[in-house]
Amino acid sequence: MGVAVTLINLVVIAPLSELNTELLQVGQTGLLSGRIKTGRNDEIGDLGRSINQMLDQIERAVEQRHATEQRLSRLIALAEEGICLVGPDRRIWFANPKLASIFGRTPVELNGMFISELLDGETFNADELHGDRSVQHEMHARKKDGNEIYIRVVSAPYPLDSSKEGHLFVISDITTFKDNEKELLLLNKKLSLLGSMTRHDIVNQLTTIRGMLGLVHRKTDDEVILNLIETAEEAADRVNKHIEFSKEYQKAGMQVPVWQNLQTCWSLAYAMTRKKGLTFTYDGKNYEVFADQLLQKVFYNLIDNSLKHGKSVFYIMVHTRVEDGNLVIIYEDDGEGIQDSMKERVFERGVGFGTGWGLFFVREVLGLTGITITEEGTFGIGAKFLITVPGGGYRRLQSDQEEET
Repeated sequence: MGVAVTLINLVVIAPLSELNTELLQVGQTGLLSGRIKTGRNDEIGDLGRSINQMLDQIERAVEQRHATEQRLSRLIALAEEGICLVGPDRRIWFANPKLASIFGRTPVELNGMFISELLDGETFNADELHGDRSVQHEMHARKKDGNEIYIRVVSAPYPLDSSKEGHLFVISDITTFKDNEKELLLLNKKLSLLGSMTRHDIVNQLTTIRGMLGLVHRKTDDEVILNLIETAEEAADRVNKHIEFSKEYQKAGMQVPVWQNLQTCWSLAYAMTRKKGLTFTYDGKNYEVFADQLLQKVFYNLIDNSLKHGKSVFYIMVHTRVEDGNLVIIYEDDGEGIQDSMKERVFERGVGFGTGWGLFFVREVLGLTGITITEEGTFGIGAKFLITVPGGGYRRLQSDQEEET
């Protein structure tokens, strides 16, 4: 029995004790470069070699992590946006030089500061910036010297090593952009006023010209002069139509795009036509689209184009489908249609009968929010316009989805 115990001590317990001592030394130093001596060729030696392989893998993983952190730190330091990490205590743990530059401070000054102190200058919901989802706000703030700036703040949750959650803030100085925006709005306002005054003066002169032509018409029976008067009156009518178009076109892009109910816009556009004997059907889903506020006028122009140039249009149908992530609005009539050679040209300015502005206006207004329009009908059967709203520019109404379920 004593011999067996001695053998167990020599063969098993003593080597394991030695292995444990070396492991403790590696753990105490914290150096992953330390290794266990593996001179033995038995199971204890195999265990030591396995531990060394595990230490090799851990060491490589740590080195890779350090290299990644260094690259990330350098990228953050060189970023053109202000970036800071805010801890659970809502204090700034780290800030890059760009953020400090935006607020006229140094990174050292920012470290430890409450993020609410940095963003002081406008009332905002601080809890929302520290929520469980990414949010974005535009707000006023002040630099260290008291000068006011306008910033865009994006906040997103960020996991920390302490198993707690902080937030990563990305802050951009958009003061110059906002100043340019204000200046552009002022210039647009001046141009709008000039355009309005010019149109008013031209309409007054047209009224005078028409009045004089009417007087001449009543005082002569000369066919040649009457024909000239008729031609002049037609020219005056065309000028007046151009004036009316310029009034509508000037509004395009003047107001911010908004979400608009697709079915409502089509219904109101159809109501504006007041055409007897015309059957209009909307057979699309209940969507809202993000478009210029002249969207209803765009739809009216399409209907008006069918009535003017389709030759005996009695039926118009609108329906929708989703294709490759885009919403496609299909507009069809039972008129004459458009010849193949004109399918693209009809959207050019001045092409076609009448003023030649209707479909040009349609494409221009839709294009303000990235919406496209093409004509894919068959000549002799009817026109077919495809209006494509890109993903993100449309949304299904909740009430419509609930009805389907």
